[in-house]
Amino acid sequence: MIPTPVRKAAYKLLLILPVFVAMVGFSVYVDPARLSGNTESDLTDLMLQGYAVQVGNFNERSFLTTFLEAEPEQFDIVLIGSSRSMTINSEMVCNTSFFNASVSGASMEDYVAITQQLKQHEYLPQSVIIGLDPWAFNTNHGQDRWQTNSTPLFDWLLEHPEVPRLGTIDYPIWFNLGILQPIGRRLATTRDAIVTTSELLKIRYFQEAWNFEGTNARQFEIIDPQSAHTVNLKRSDGSRDYGTKTLSVDDAALQAEIANNANTYSLDNFTTLDSTYIALFEALINDLQTAGVTVYIYLPPYHPTAYEKFVNELNLTVITDVESFANGLDVLTLGSYDPAKNGYTSSDFIDAIHPKPVDHSAIQAHFCNA
Repeated sequence: MIPTPVRKAAYKLLLILPVFVAMVGFSVYVDPARLSGNTESDLTDLMLQGYAVQVGNFNERSFLTTFLEAEPEQFDIVLIGSSRSMTINSEMVCNTSFFNASVSGASMEDYVAITQQLKQHEYLPQSVIIGLDPWAFNTNHGQDRWQTNSTPLFDWLLEHPEVPRLGTIDYPIWFNLGILQPIGRRLATTRDAIVTTSELLKIRYFQEAWNFEGTNARQFEIIDPQSAHTVNLKRSDGSRDYGTKTLSVDDAALQAEIANNANTYSLDNFTTLDSTYIALFEALINDLQTAGVTVYIYLPPYHPTAYEKFVNELNLTVITDVESFANGLDVLTLGSYDPAKNGYTSSDFIDAIHPKPVDHSAIQAHFCNA
């Protein structure tokens, strides 16, 4: 016979269990921090059907993993860059077999990780365009979002022992385990999944979900990108379409704002190109070329007022050093950080660092007029 205290405890547990399950279910449904992965799966499903989807906050790097695992059609051209390259779309390369794999705040670590993902999923295209931002060579870039997709980076580094060890990042324990690396890597992946799942079970996360003011992560609105919309869209080719609200910028006001306070995004304390990042980038290009991939480098321009201020007033001439370095590589470089070189004016920008999708883009000039 079961003792009375045990029966009482079991009875209380049965009373509490439905409440706990309901709380966890609500946390997963709202998912304010996008931990469950439902966001990326649902977005992938819609994009693979050819839809453009209104998006808000989601993990762009996790989405890319989910998207590739869904086995889309093979691409001819893939672009890897930051938000400064996100508006490049299939029309601008005159090829419907194009995918924009750019992620916000992309750093050198992201370039490598995304390339490795393409290799691991056997999706290396005929051509890769690297949207190269100058901060990729800045050890003080301050970007850490690559860490949410770090395993492919370390996989690539293991395959390329000739690349000097990066002093700016912490290597995982499993990286140094020799023949035990596969076991350590699997355990680390399992641990990360357990940590993420445990967050969904916490009362604190339920409270965040309860107080969340936005729309739940799984509610997407399909919008025709050709319509006069005012929202942030992710198109089926991976590119971003910011709509008329974002693109309708007061030119004079923007110039005044930049002149007063230019956005030196990730360029602070940047005086010289880091030699380790240079070695890593050169090895990455060689790796792609060895695999038969044609590599292009795209240099997205800065707003004219911002570029003038960066180079002449803030003495960030290292930007021109990065451009010179890119032009000296054995690849075709498209565009320039200097907006005047490709006919950009102040009206062609959303803000100090993000160009609009204009028809005189160097990428469009090359791919559509070839």
